[in-house]
Amino acid sequence: MKWRIIPVLIAVLFIGIAVSGPTGLFATSGRAGDVVVICNDSVPASSLSRDNIQEMFLGRKTRWSDGQKITLTLLKDSDANDVFLEEYVEKTPQQFRDYWKKQAFTGRGRIPDTFASPQEVIEFVKNTPGAVGYIPASAYESQVKSITIE
Repeated sequence: MKWRIIPVLIAVLFIGIAVSGPTGLFATSGRAGDVVVICNDSVPASSLSRDNIQEMFLGRKTRWSDGQKITLTLLKDSDANDVFLEEYVEKTPQQFRDYWKKQAFTGRGRIPDTFASPQEVIEFVKNTPGAVGYIPASAYESQVKSITIE
């Protein structure tokens, strides 16, 4: 009798994947749509690709299209930080910290500024030409320019 339920469970699993996509069954709140990428008004870009974001946050792209220096800012130890790093930079928070420690130690970069609250990130980005960062979507109220992700 126990063996009869296994095909039913497998069928339910496949139906769930078909309806919600391969990650839908295991998705949690706080995925990519819950993060807003923000930048200073001086930034010429209004949209960026995921590759552009990854290049910037790994220090491989250091200037905007107008030559202005890119200044990175991070939101410290939060769900938004985890989501942003995993979805756009494709690193865990620990991998990202280790990466930037190595960059700083070898003289190839400076660890990005990190802030404890979304409001601090917003204020820094608003007051720093060329700055880019991210905040939870729930904290965004058009206080600063947002970037569309292509």
